[in-house]
Amino acid sequence: MKKALWVLAAVIVCSSMMFGQLRRGSFGLESRLDVSPVQGGNALSGLGVAYAVSENLRIDGVLGFNSGSVVTTGGTGATTVTQSGFGVLVGASYYIGTVDNVSAFAGGNVGFSSFSPGGGVSSVSNFTIGAFYGAEYWFSPKFAWSGAMGIQFTSVGTTPSTSTFGTYGAAASTGLTWWFN
Repeated sequence: MKKALWVLAAVIVCSSMMFGQLRRGSFGLESRLDVSPVQGGNALSGLGVAYAVSENLRIDGVLGFNSGSVVTTGGTGATTVTQSGFGVLVGASYYIGTVDNVSAFAGGNVGFSSFSPGGGVSSVSNFTIGAFYGAEYWFSPKFAWSGAMGIQFTSVGTTPSTSTFGTYGAAASTGLTWWFN
């Protein structure tokens, strides 16, 4: 009897899983928010496109932007520094499985971003390569919300001092995707 219950449980679990809700050849519009300690914890908001190469593979291209003010206090009083930036990110996600409208995925990305932080530094340029793992909740076959955590290596260069250094750390992102087709 125990063996029959184990077989029945295995059939139920396997039948409730399917590999991705992506449809091959579908295009999507994406809204995204990425946070990285390399960018001083600043969030980079972005808009992009997604393409489902297959039912399990998705590629993304995102154009991001950032703008904000930082107030610092020092010996001369309070100083307000306005910073702005942009970024480009290309990534791929492999969907591992779907259970009850939640899809798990893993992937990697490559990106470039440039910030103008002020305070005597005219620009900071970052080249990033990363790996991530996340999940996506499908509200419907055309609309999904995702979140991911990952690790990344970033090469940072500043101007005018032209100093360059590399750093690695954790990164997080969340986004909404509207699928067409």
